[in-house]
Amino acid sequence: MIHRRHAIALLALLVLTACGGGGGGGGVPSGPFVVYAAIGASDAVGIGASPRSNGYVPVFAERLDASGPAVALRNLGVSGAWAVEMLADQVPAAIAANPEVITVWTGSNDLVGGEDPAAFGDVLDEMLGRLSDETDAVILVGNLVAMTETPRFRDGSDPNVTEDSVNAFNAEIADAVAANGCVLVNLFILEVRDDLFWIDGFHPNNAGYQQLADAYWRAYTLFGAP
Repeated sequence: MIHRRHAIALLALLVLTACGGGGGGGGVPSGPFVVYAAIGASDAVGIGASPRSNGYVPVFAERLDASGPAVALRNLGVSGAWAVEMLADQVPAAIAANPEVITVWTGSNDLVGGEDPAAFGDVLDEMLGRLSDETDAVILVGNLVAMTETPRFRDGSDPNVTEDSVNAFNAEIADAVAANGCVLVNLFILEVRDDLFWIDGFHPNNAGYQQLADAYWRAYTLFGAP
């Protein structure tokens, strides 16, 4: 069942703390607030953004904040995390935060690391199942961008990063999203240009993160916002 409750959490229900690699959030606002939890890896952390407050997670949080009650951000992202690590560590923390909004972006580390798409899909399905069953949040899940077109991988030298592997991972993401009543954020259709990437040719720069925040925000306003 698709959860659509956006009840505003009451002050003193939560005390949000910073989380390792993700940098946590901005603390608990005074008065009514909405809790936003971000699950992910280095992109959630904001690697490539300068400053990191220009990452897609803080930018998305700012838009939430501007659209309604104050936002308490719980950024749980950890650089290098695979889906199975997110399931073990970030998902319980997100559930404990009792969020109204959750963003999830995972898969690229698994794909580059050679994970089997079906095994990744099983983990993601469990992850989204827990979030859906144990929270009333709107859950926004990004798929993979066209990784073979990024500066780092377009030369085809990485045998794990192919059009077939990206398509297989995105099929698993689509299936898990549909099965658990989440909202798919289609990042695969985004334009891939060199000027959207950091010096490593893989992580976004400020402009790239703005593009990601735009995509998550469009999905939220079209399919998730109350």
